[in-house]
Amino acid sequence: MRKKLFIAASSLIAILTIVTAFSLSRIKKSPINTNAEAATKTAQRFTESGRTVYVYAQKKNLHSKRKIPLILYLNSTGGDPRKEPISTGWAKLVKEKNFIVVSPDYDNAATYSEVPFFMKIVKAAKKRYNIDNRRIYVLGFSNGGASAVALTSTHPKTFAGIAAYGWMVDLERNQGYQMPFQVIAGSHEATEYDSNNNPMVRIDERHAIRDLLIMDKMITSNTQPNYKKVPYWGYQPDQRFSRNVAGTKWTINNYMKKGYRYPFAQFILIDGAKHVPHRSEASYSWNFLRHFYRNSQGMIIEK
Repeated sequence: MRKKLFIAASSLIAILTIVTAFSLSRIKKSPINTNAEAATKTAQRFTESGRTVYVYAQKKNLHSKRKIPLILYLNSTGGDPRKEPISTGWAKLVKEKNFIVVSPDYDNAATYSEVPFFMKIVKAAKKRYNIDNRRIYVLGFSNGGASAVALTSTHPKTFAGIAAYGWMVDLERNQGYQMPFQVIAGSHEATEYDSNNNPMVRIDERHAIRDLLIMDKMITSNTQPNYKKVPYWGYQPDQRFSRNVAGTKWTINNYMKKGYRYPFAQFILIDGAKHVPHRSEASYSWNFLRHFYRNSQGMIIEK
């Protein structure tokens, strides 16, 4: 009897040993980190005014002898300045293109009050890296997009273009400098409706879009939006087309400005999307922004 129990126990141990070995082999073959975790861990960083600034760039561009464009990325309220450049695609795109992304930890419930800190970040980046002063861009998701508008209002001559994902705020003042701008929004992202049930982007975005179009001399103060004719945006584009992006319909509306070959304003609607970042935003934003730089006189020039 004892012999039989010993044999049974030995067999069970052998089976457990085989199963455990198989499980361990599967674990070893699995990646330890996701791409997002890996990108977060490999981000460079520096400190400004006691706050951390995360840097995404190819090593060669951090030490480049030639001038490199700068992207100031600003995250959403409650967002993570390390992870949002990943979720919006910038951490991946930076491996393919020659630019530097800086993403600071800031008071992400504020916009205009954080402007002095944002400008310190730009100044610090210019000291550390060989930044092309003509090609500095600011963008972000939600509160980050609103902060990009705040910087347009207060320091337009510093930036050559902006992009806002999901939210904007009013332009407090127009200093006479024009600004290429891109807006990306989801069709289910705080959508509002006019009296005839036509969909519109939220009121803050409507105000900012109108302010920026007037500032860029693309409409006049007498121009009125028509949300029946142009749902969500209200203003008739010069070009409109759709793309299938990761199985989702993206409708691109381009607005041309006299004297420029490329769209000076671009509004993108993501079908069915709510208030979340999208990994393809970086490639669409860079494809829009990369055409512009601001010369020493403050004029926007096409590259």
